Amino acid sequence: MSKIPFETTDLLSNLAVRRASEEQKRHEIQQRIQTLINTAKSIPDEHLNDWDKESLHRVKELSSDERLDDLRRQIARIMSLAGENYEINKSTFWRHYGAKQKLTPDE
Repeated sequence: MSKIPFETTDLLSNLAVRRASEEQKRHEIQQRIQTLINTAKSIPDEHLNDWDKESLHRVKELSSDERLDDLRRQIARIMSLAGENYEINKSTFWRHYGAKQKLTPDE
């Protein structure tokens, strides 16, 4: 009989390591973004060229996206702990929301 290359515990361990690594990366990104934003505040606007301003704008958008993703992960985790499924609830909400919008006349 051949040995199975990965045991269930190995797979779970690898998943946990990967999740921890992703969380660490997200945290580092947020720290770097905050440092960058603080540094940019100390530089007079007239010293920044158009690309500097655009790249700062993009970084701020990334920061907002990351915070939004983090918020959604936290909501999903809390729902999971409460025995509910985030994705199913979200799908149900949008289905009902769409149906309600169809019933509401345009103003």
